[in-house]
Amino acid sequence: MAQPRVPSKAELSSLPRWAIVAFAARCAERVEPLFKRAWPQAPNSHVLAVRRAVQYAKEAAARAFADIDEAKQIALAADMASHEADWGDEAVAESNAYFAAHSAANAVGAIAYIDEASGLAYYAAYDASLALSSISKETDSVIYKDFELLKKLTQDQNWTSDTRIPQQLFSLYSEFDDNVLIEHEAARLEAYYAWERAGRPSLSKDEQERMYFEALERVRQYTQSLRLLIQSRLE
Repeated sequence: MAQPRVPSKAELSSLPRWAIVAFAARCAERVEPLFKRAWPQAPNSHVLAVRRAVQYAKEAAARAFADIDEAKQIALAADMASHEADWGDEAVAESNAYFAAHSAANAVGAIAYIDEASGLAYYAAYDASLALSSISKETDSVIYKDFELLKKLTQDQNWTSDTRIPQQLFSLYSEFDDNVLIEHEAARLEAYYAWERAGRPSLSKDEQERMYFEALERVRQYTQSLRLLIQSRLE
């Protein structure tokens, strides 16, 4: 497996504290849907732990504040999910489930362990890159663009260690690969309809496929509209 090209620890250390956390959260968010996709039988507690870790990191960066003890507990729960995915079931060993959960754990770890924030953010990006490589060839450039955006805004807007990083920042400013977003949303849809099939066995296979592809087409339309909105704001 090729080594991913992600921002180095030294590069990440040039960002203010909450920009580092926002970057790590962004990486973890990109791959969070892949946890359930790679490990369909994952205990619900693990699915929720990974999801909570991603959301907690995003919210902490937006507030520029977090309870350190709480962050440690949330990071530990996501880390436990990653190790059970890696070793608890041979069917998912070395899979995206491990990388997605470990990325989330590192994102919150960047909050809890301030002196190690840049290193933990690096590993959040590294894990995310390994997971994303299974759905896109543009993985490294997408992750690096997130870093470059934060670096530019830090310089242009004189961000400090107290600067709050809005949760919607990346969607408003980043350029992104349509295919990555579509695959990301497709993973969410796939997990959702797996749950729907379990709860509604009366649906025929044709009906299930029709619902899925109708929803996926809406994702494609949304992606195109969002790209046009972002481009208009950047001009």
